[in-house]
Amino acid sequence: MTNYRKNGFLIALDDVGVGHSNLDRIPLLKPDVLKLDRGLVSGWTPHDPVEVVKSFVQMAARLGSLALAEGVERQEDICAA
Repeated sequence: MTNYRKNGFLIALDDVGVGHSNLDRIPLLKPDVLKLDRGLVSGWTPHDPVEVVKSFVQMAARLGSLALAEGVERQEDICAA
């Protein structure tokens, strides 16, 4: 990863939170972007206690990473989530 970063690449992890996402590697790799799987963010309202998503966002902030939610691309998507 160091070589890629030296050459200007950003490191992103996709589909975080589902399947074999190897969560133990996130602190080791310290990715620039954590892209949370759509399954973690679909079907709930902002008033629901979504502790898993909150934890990923907090972890990303501590690592200096950007947390993105797959499928949230427009204002309407936020309101529909």
